[in-house]
This record gives sequence, structure tokens and C-alpha cells, in this order.
Amino acid sequence: MSQRNRLQWTVALLSGALVVALGVWLFGEVWRYAGEYDKNPSQRNLKNQLMRRKSDSMQDVLDAIVRGRLNRVNAAALDMERYVATIDGYLSTDVYEKHGKSFNEAIHDLKRATAQSDAELTKEAALRLERSCLECHMLINAHKGQQVQGNE
Repeated sequence: MSQRNRLQWTVALLSGALVVALGVWLFGEVWRYAGEYDKNPSQRNLKNQLMRRKSDSMQDVLDAIVRGRLNRVNAAALDMERYVATIDGYLSTDVYEKHGKSFNEAIHDLKRATAQSDAELTKEAALRLERSCLECHMLINAHKGQQVQGNE
């Protein structure tokens, strides 16, 4: 191989390595930004984002229980607990505070049951958690209906 061909191959290899390194770095930056966005959601529509995340976590709880993966149930309960802390900090309302106690107790019981690897207690805690969600949302939706009727 001539000196010129060797130089061209070297430049091509170094350029390719630079492109790959730049791609890996860019992917890492996007991944980091996405993680920061998830941990610190914007205040606009925060309530909807948190409720959607809690709903997704509840779905994860149910899926993991069906599959018998109690470690995943525990992870979803921890996520819910984190979302509750955010709600308590930003969006707490009288209705939420009044009816949030059963929700928080159910999360605590769910975490305890999964730590003990007790499938029966996990199932019962998940049912109480789901019930507390439904009860609170029924109250909130009934309250919204009263506001709409009062505006007519």
C-alpha cells in the first residue's frame, strides 16, 4: 500500500471514529436531557402529567402482579410515591388531602407486602390502591360537574 493510500485510510478511520464518538455523545446528551425533563416536569399541565404517570404506574402494578414480578410492583409503588410527593408540593387540594390518606396507606402497604414477597398481601394492597384512586376521581369528577352546573 502506498503512503497516499495509507493516509487516506487513516483519515477515513479517524473520521469514522469521530462520527461514532459524536453520535454516542449526542445520544447520551439527549438521554440525560430526557431524564432531567422526567424528573422536573414543566409546570404547565403538571397535574395531567402527574396523573398520567400515576395511571401508568398503576398499570405497571397490575401487569407485574399478573406476571408474579413483585420487584416490579415495588418499583411502580416507589414511582407512585414520588409522584404523590410532587403533587403534595404543587397541586394539593382539599379533596386530595382529605382522600389521599387511604392512597398513601395503600402505597405503604404495597411496598411492605412486596418487601415481604407476600403475593396475597400485595394483591390486597393493590386492590385498595386502585379503589382509593377510583373513589378520589369519582369525588373530583362529581365536584367538576357541580361547578359546570353552577356556571349555567
